Amino acid sequence: MMKKILITGGAYQGKYRYAKEYYHITESNCIDFKETENFEFEKTENMPKYIISFIKQKTGIEDVMNEIICFNNMHLLVKQAVKHEIDVIDLWKKILNQFHIHNNWCVIMDEIGNGIVPIDRFEREYREKAGIFGCYIAGEADEVVRVICGIGNRIK
Repeated sequence: MMKKILITGGAYQGKYRYAKEYYHITESNCIDFKETENFEFEKTENMPKYIISFIKQKTGIEDVMNEIICFNNMHLLVKQAVKHEIDVIDLWKKILNQFHIHNNWCVIMDEIGNGIVPIDRFEREYREKAGIFGCYIAGEADEVVRVICGIGNRIK
């Protein structure tokens, strides 16, 4: 069954484990953007192409029409997009178009908007863009689950 799923919650709350248990996510159908955290790009415009290439390399496939694909640590891709002044929603749409996965994805991302507002301008912008992206994904998703202490609470 095709589904669009957002799993969110604080850092280290068991979101990926929850996705594996309830949505049958495996390493073979999951892209972990933690691996892209320290990527540097020669030119900003190369970032979308490189991210798509990274996904192809990790999954070994060109098209995942019949399989759910999971994007873990999506907040880190948002951070890269902010760093390179790329619109993350446009980047997300390019990823969906490239792999024909408009209706069959799972996004896992940390909630980063809680707590003290950072002094650093970049960190504030990153937090804002991650919140905007999270709201966008939640609006597109069929299901939204917030995970705390490994326990999922479906909120949509």
